[in-house]
Amino acid sequence: MGHSPATVALARHIAMLGQPLPVFFSVYMPFFAHVVGLAAINATDRQRSAITQVAARMAEEPDNLSSFRPSRLELRTRILEATGCPAIELVGAALFTGYNRILEGELKLGDTEQAKVRVVKEAEAMFITPLVEGDQSAALSAFNSAANLERAITLETIKAAMLPERSVPETLFAVAPEAQKGSKLAEHVARALRRDLHRQQAAGSPLIGSISELSVRYGVSQEICREALGLLSLHGLVVMRRGRGGGVFASLPSLRRLEVVIDQELRGCQGLSELLGLLMTIRDGLEAESLLEADKVVTITFLDELIGRVRAAGRSTTDLHGGFTKIGDEVALD
Repeated sequence: MGHSPATVALARHIAMLGQPLPVFFSVYMPFFAHVVGLAAINATDRQRSAITQVAARMAEEPDNLSSFRPSRLELRTRILEATGCPAIELVGAALFTGYNRILEGELKLGDTEQAKVRVVKEAEAMFITPLVEGDQSAALSAFNSAANLERAITLETIKAAMLPERSVPETLFAVAPEAQKGSKLAEHVARALRRDLHRQQAAGSPLIGSISELSVRYGVSQEICREALGLLSLHGLVVMRRGRGGGVFASLPSLRRLEVVIDQELRGCQGLSELLGLLMTIRDGLEAESLLEADKVVTITFLDELIGRVRAAGRSTTDLHGGFTKIGDEVALD
């Protein structure tokens, strides 16, 4: 689990969203709150033991991001498996993988930030004990506390500009180890653009307006800017438009080109009804989120497309095996 074609496709799509952090806060956290609740109820003794062992090992490891991320991935994978819902496992793995790809190279928590890693690790451990004891209410309460803490730390880190670059020249000539790895100048500019995309831009909005303006902003040639934008275009993060009204825009990727691989993975997958209900609950809760309107539109579009794929998979399954209930104009999977 975690490396299926559909997981990879979904994770890449999530990482390409023009404004990913609001998607993380608004989709990832309530999704995993539901996951923790299901795991507390459904986990087998073997799964509870595995979760306990991974959590204990993570607590003993150094308080740095390079140690924390792989251990946390294993822990979340074990918790997803304990839900007993393969459809929820699929989407949960994609959300977690996509989020890590978003932050990889964006938030650099170095030696001075070890305290933040330690706090998040301790918060993560808070909901493990009630989860393995089968106490759903206590596990959910502890998870929500941990999620709010991580939200605050992430926002604080972004606000403090603890990112790869405060400016391109600082990165190129700084003494920090990550600045001495010989990356091309265009790669540094691409990372600076990604930073500003995550921090400041609503999805689909113009980043700057023109390559010449980007050149002035980052203090590099237009040729380097084009190379940097080409790197981001390969990942679907930006769109370059020529002519009147042209410029550099944040991308608005769509699940449409991923439909086949996602449908193949979801078709016949257990837990489709649970996944559908969870996604619809998260979507309904977006109205209470304090998001920019453009960010909310991107998040709702992502959820609507994913809900559509789950429904399509459910129809394909029930057409073959029966077992759906008609409720008004909606199809509820039994």
